[in-house]
Amino acid sequence: MKSFTTRAFLVLFCINSIRMYAQQAPVPSALKFTQVTGGTLTISQSSNYDILQGEKSSLDIKSSFRNTTNLTTSLLTLRTSLRAILGIQNEKNEANEESFLRATDNELFGEVILTVPLGFQIDPYISANFKTQLTESQRLQKQSLIRTSKFWDPVTSQQGLGFTYGLNGKVVCFTLRSGANFQQIRAEDHSELTDNPKTPTIKELYKATAGMEWVLESTIKLDSLITMRIRAGTQKNILTNDAWNAQSDSELSVKVWKIIGVVLNLSANYNEQQTKRVQIRQSLQLGFLVDL
Repeated sequence: MKSFTTRAFLVLFCINSIRMYAQQAPVPSALKFTQVTGGTLTISQSSNYDILQGEKSSLDIKSSFRNTTNLTTSLLTLRTSLRAILGIQNEKNEANEESFLRATDNELFGEVILTVPLGFQIDPYISANFKTQLTESQRLQKQSLIRTSKFWDPVTSQQGLGFTYGLNGKVVCFTLRSGANFQQIRAEDHSELTDNPKTPTIKELYKATAGMEWVLESTIKLDSLITMRIRAGTQKNILTNDAWNAQSDSELSVKVWKIIGVVLNLSANYNEQQTKRVQIRQSLQLGFLVDL
């Protein structure tokens, strides 16, 4: 995979060299740097009666952090993104005197995108990203917690090379990328995503795929109080006969008063290796919204 990254950067370097050579006179590059940082903190409490577990109560605390930077010159555009989401739930019911504290939302995502603006509507890009967990994730089974993942186990890394189209407006900003995709999944103890069911006697801890990807990222600011963020993507593995994988994350934040607001989250994931059903998760919470 290192050879792929080296060749990709070599291709972009050649494109830049041709572009610079074709210019009649050298134009000084204008450096522009922008950064957007934000976060949310929400708290929710619920209580209900369950036939099997009796009186059941839970307290959920969820926090998120995001940071996006853009470095633009006349020769290239470098964009970095970092997103961290962590939710904690404390659940207690009459069937079990012991309360359970476990992570719900648990994600750490980072991405770097290098784009070469050629003056056309579609420009070439190269990207690299990773996705893992911030801490241990557990599921409740028969009144006991079973760990399903931990930090950097598993971890998914991806590299992409293709073309991108973007639009930056006052209300709507979006980018659409399409190209080749290379993915690696590494695991130590939790090999659900790397293990091959066709070889039950062998525990695989590494899985690599190659295919095509389409990624859409959009930010819509309806006004100073209402913001909607969308990230959707789909991948197709060309090495095997696997079906399409698709993911979608949407967040609608509405500020009610100063830094207090409402956050609506909707996530959808389709991965046949996990299940043949679309996994949907939604939440509506009240908390603190901060944008810097």
